[in-house]
Amino acid sequence: MKTNTYQQYLLILPFVAIQFYITPSFADEVPTSKKINTYIRGSLSSLGKELISPVTTEARTWFIIGGTSTLLLATVFRKNFVVPLQEKVAKHKPLGKYTLIGHYGGRLGPSLLYSLGMYGTYFITKDPHYLVRTISMMKAMIYSGGLTSILKPLVKEQRPNGRSLNSFPSGHATAAFAFSSYVAAEHGLWPWGIGALALSTLTAFSRMNDNKHYLHDVVAGATIGAVFGVGLQSLYKRTKNKTSAQGSSSNDVWRSAFVLPVYDTDFKGLSVSMEF
Repeated sequence: MKTNTYQQYLLILPFVAIQFYITPSFADEVPTSKKINTYIRGSLSSLGKELISPVTTEARTWFIIGGTSTLLLATVFRKNFVVPLQEKVAKHKPLGKYTLIGHYGGRLGPSLLYSLGMYGTYFITKDPHYLVRTISMMKAMIYSGGLTSILKPLVKEQRPNGRSLNSFPSGHATAAFAFSSYVAAEHGLWPWGIGALALSTLTAFSRMNDNKHYLHDVVAGATIGAVFGVGLQSLYKRTKNKTSAQGSSSNDVWRSAFVLPVYDTDFKGLSVSMEF
């Protein structure tokens, strides 16, 4: 797939996550330097907690299971199981035309639709829990996508079709499972969680069906997406009652944005999230 000129320019940006803070939105007061510094320190602390949530929350179990499975598949079982399986799947292409469903399921569409739906509900009801869902979903996508984008050029694993060196981990599987794991953790398995997980599983298998990834690539991607989806939802669950008890004002809203370069064969550009 050809890269557009504007996307090529975006690739020269530093491969880091940038969090920048705009002015606070207090309605009736001008923020002081002390308040701004206090907020920045608190926000950096929160950012740190969010980034390590895969190993400090309920997501830790999935981190261990997924990480161990990925390691075994990429080493012990690669020659006698993973490679033969990939050759068989690529040859028979069991998904046929339905592979397109999986292809688009690994894009940002499902998560954006969810976020827009949650924010629309927040806009109507003013219930802050819907706003938290919006922001948490976007952060799950950005953090997991950022980690996957960093690992690809570091690992440099060749795709099974031999076309590039960014097979590990699967970006489609990462995005799909960041979405579905958050939905399942936040809304329960039935019916929304089951539906979202089914779509993400189809997405992951479609990458093997199209000969773009090995099994351990999609397992790694699914693990990265899932641990951030579950981890961020767990952090929200932990703090929800505490925030309610403290009676936080809906006016105390600060704006922040996250910008991450994203690199993959199918997409090259920026992922942007803004709280407002």
